Amino acid sequence: KEFSFREWLSLIITSMGYDPFIFSEEEKLILVCRLLPLVQKNMHLIELAPKGTGKSYFYENISPKVRIVSGGTISPAVLFVNNATDEWGLLARYKALILDEIQTAKFEKPGEIIGTLKGFLANAKLTRGGKHETSSDCSLVMLANIDLDNNQQPTKDLYFDELPEFLRETAFIDRLKGLIPGWETKKLDSNSFAKGVGLKTDFFGDTLIKFRDDLEIDQLCSKKIQLSGRGYKRNSDAVQSIASGMMKILFPDGNVSDEDFYHYCVLIGVKLRQLVWSQLYILDGEYRQYDQVITCKVN
Repeated sequence: KEFSFREWLSLIITSMGYDPFIFSEEEKLILVCRLLPLVQKNMHLIELAPKGTGKSYFYENISPKVRIVSGGTISPAVLFVNNATDEWGLLARYKALILDEIQTAKFEKPGEIIGTLKGFLANAKLTRGGKHETSSDCSLVMLANIDLDNNQQPTKDLYFDELPEFLRETAFIDRLKGLIPGWETKKLDSNSFAKGVGLKTDFFGDTLIKFRDDLEIDQLCSKKIQLSGRGYKRNSDAVQSIASGMMKILFPDGNVSDEDFYHYCVLIGVKLRQLVWSQLYILDGEYRQYDQVITCKVN
């Protein structure tokens, strides 16, 4: 309560390990989106950005409850459960699982992986072959590179073209809450990292994860945000969840004006989900029965 909004935003960015003074407000808000999988249960996201934008930098040391997998071979036993040893996989044991360099990862039994992932992303249940079943609130985040043109915009209309083929299924893409446009932030260099005072890393990470249990803000956003027109339920759920996460991070005392709530929370939710929705609209005619542009009203 003692901070202005700009001061608080700068403190958050510094605590993430970045220098807030070299980023614009728009860039800072994109960086803050990387916190969403920690403060929200089952916040499944993908971030696309060129190399050098530090997609995985923040996640590396923020919490022992966050796990990064970079490349290598990813199997159903690693992700879900090892039926031979009865040991639960990464999605059952961590609060956030970050799959880095998703384009170069090798997936063992991709058909089984995508089938189980779709079920997990839809209902937060993990199972494999009917032998084991458990609930998990783990957030799945995929990080991938994307090619940009001279205007620093994606060269292709289909952003997911570079992903492994089995991850391009619209039923899978639809279950992602949002797409973080990492191409809208600048590349990191030696001057990009925090020089000032921020929150201690272990305290910061633990506090972010504790916000997952703050159902008051979740319920508030669910009541206040409604899609307009021919809305699609998963769009509504995604916008509400992202907006709730942004409020927990940017206005943790719950003191926010309607104008700031709409600008810094709701519009961010719309932006991240719209990027996913636009891909679905291109890829599958089934989605064209709904409005192409996501619009919200706030009660």
